[in-house]
Amino acid sequence: SSGVADATDPSDYANTATGSPSVGVAVKLLGGPSQNTVLTPDGKTQVDYPVSGEEATLTFMAEMVRTAKTDSEGKTELTSGKLSSVATLYLTYE
Repeated sequence: SSGVADATDPSDYANTATGSPSVGVAVKLLGGPSQNTVLTPDGKTQVDYPVSGEEATLTFMAEMVRTAKTDSEGKTELTSGKLSSVATLYLTYE
């Protein structure tokens, strides 16, 4: 997969929402038969799915994750708003 990496955690997809975007959140994309492999925006993560006969079920999960840090005074830059992110998935099959 590929997309825009989050500035705080490059394994997450950045919030690219416009017009009142939320701050301090990103999207984590997971894939694989158990959805336990993090699919990173740099396109370097690969997962394999089992094939049964001529069929394969490809399951994915997206999670909204907190990226905001708490400073020494206990303040956090975390605000509500819109969340949007785009991931491009590349499939290779034989």
